[in-house]
Amino acid sequence: MSTDTVTKFKLFWADQDAEQEQWLGEMARQGLHLKDANIFFRWTFIKGEPADIAYRVDYSDKGKNSAYQRLFEDAGWERAAEVTGWLYWRKPVVNGRAPEIFSDIESKIGKHQRALSILASMIIPMILMVVFPLWYAEKLSTPVVIGMTILNVVAILLCLDAAIRLRRRIRRLRNAG
Repeated sequence: MSTDTVTKFKLFWADQDAEQEQWLGEMARQGLHLKDANIFFRWTFIKGEPADIAYRVDYSDKGKNSAYQRLFEDAGWERAAEVTGWLYWRKPVVNGRAPEIFSDIESKIGKHQRALSILASMIIPMILMVVFPLWYAEKLSTPVVIGMTILNVVAILLCLDAAIRLRRRIRRLRNAG
């Protein structure tokens, strides 16, 4: 890895978009500008001049859609990274005011509902992955069955926790509106 990059590992839950945005902004003020991120909580930054940059997170299955991306670019946003539908946009802070990508509560709720629908669609296959090894247990070694079952149950619990957090976030946004 080049000396011009820095790698950090940091976990964020699905409902912690504001915390991610704040952390990425702090990294930029330290001269670390987001280059890439992945599902294993690995964040890669390019070393550069410290800058006051606003990062914003959106969730969309239209990340590679040219019209979707053009909408952001036309508004002056630069796409910094994408991780499984989570898109990270950045734009300089002007006169101490951090720009927003969502101008109303319904748009913010929509982002969280899109993420929630993806989580919900993942849970059924995960449940099947718990049941599947049990059907074929006699053909698999006991440690393999136990290991697969434990990993899948943990994944299901993490997805359910994330879904509950997103539902609470949506409820708070609705109550604030």
